[in-house]
Amino acid sequence: MGGMTPEEIREQRWKRVENLEKAIGAGSRVTKIARGKPVAELVIGYPADEDLDKSGLRMVAESLRTNMQRLSGFSRLPVAIFNYARRYHHLFVQTALREIGDINESTDPAKQERLHDAFDRALEDWIIGGHPVAARFPGVLMIRDVAGVAAFPELLPDNAIEAFCGSVVIQSWTAFENLAEDLWVAAINSHPSKLANLAGNPRGKYRQQNRAAPSEKYQQPGKTVPLSELEFHGYDLRKRMGDVLRNSRKVVFRSLADIREAYHRAFSEQAADVDNVLDDPGLQYASAVRNVLIHKAGRVDDEYREQTAGLTGIARVAVGEKLPLTGEVAEKLADDTIDCAFRLFRAVHAWIIGHL
Repeated sequence: MGGMTPEEIREQRWKRVENLEKAIGAGSRVTKIARGKPVAELVIGYPADEDLDKSGLRMVAESLRTNMQRLSGFSRLPVAIFNYARRYHHLFVQTALREIGDINESTDPAKQERLHDAFDRALEDWIIGGHPVAARFPGVLMIRDVAGVAAFPELLPDNAIEAFCGSVVIQSWTAFENLAEDLWVAAINSHPSKLANLAGNPRGKYRQQNRAAPSEKYQQPGKTVPLSELEFHGYDLRKRMGDVLRNSRKVVFRSLADIREAYHRAFSEQAADVDNVLDDPGLQYASAVRNVLIHKAGRVDDEYREQTAGLTGIARVAVGEKLPLTGEVAEKLADDTIDCAFRLFRAVHAWIIGHL
């Protein structure tokens, strides 16, 4: 930070702290999902668990909640480690004052050995035995307190913060992608007569970025089923058509374009709510960023520029340049992706219930 004024140094440090704070908060906000509410209330929006059995989406809902909990656990890990360190230090201070009457390192070898032995025992009693560190230890600190470590580049360099931001984005997208696949399969299984013929056409405002003509897999004869699939499902496909279509590669879910095509083909009528979710600009941006992070080492390419054309409020970066990934960006992408996951679930659930 040489050559910077004290005010500039302060501002730079504060920006780093805010950056990490937003990244941690992006995934941590889903902790409400882990607090024991009925899964239907969390995923659908009202406490009616029996409706999940009617739509056949109970397991999909449980998987979505589990994936959200996993994202929350990852994002809150820095907070957990920080609070563990506080208790660790508190235990050391207690032990040092009791054993040698001072918290500073002693030059007396006998005192050093006594303190180390006593602290090893106290640490084992605490970690293994579960003995509390103190009866009135202060509570868990907030995210901003933990994010203060970002003010010290020697402890947490910029690339580490960026890596954490990228992980939040990637995990959020993975949760959506898994939800989209599981939900599609379960919907087809539940309603094969309306959905399994895949008769719909690509549509929506991003259709020019999707396939202009039906994919090869949709042009293949659709009336044949591999014998292995029949044997696997006991020759009863009445509630397995979603699995059959996916396993035979009639649909794939490797990209947002693939996901849109699969849903457009299956939900060919009365699917405005589904279309609205898949056309969400935040989801489009999240998909483009995720692809750059996973496949392009974080550097912008022509595909990213094409996918983000027309989107507002995003950074414009030249091809080949590193995509700036801040806590604010990670926060927005995670929020938008998670929101779209729940909205897509509710839309498909409503479609199934409306067609029973």
